[in-house]
Amino acid sequence: MRNQLVPPSAGKITYEIRNIVNVAEKLQKHGVKINWENIGDPIVKGEIIPDWMKEIVAKAAMDNDTYGYAHTRGVLETREFICNQTNRRGGAQITPDDIIFF
Repeated sequence: MRNQLVPPSAGKITYEIRNIVNVAEKLQKHGVKINWENIGDPIVKGEIIPDWMKEIVAKAAMDNDTYGYAHTRGVLETREFICNQTNRRGGAQITPDDIIFF
């Protein structure tokens, strides 16, 4: 027996940023100056990926372990790092089990 994971109403969900972009593009066609602040693509804003980052990615691409599945909750070392960073703030204290990182 399968459980329905996505309700039929999910098709009614909209991604509002797309609607905002459509409106801004129409305004721009009418001469309104738009300052585009792209929320997901730093390259568009002129950022350059440092060579050291590219080297890490290139090395990882050649490692077969890169293509394996991680633990269901995410890599333990990454969750531990996030906990340490968060716990240094002095507020709520968390453990790696409080994080699902994917």
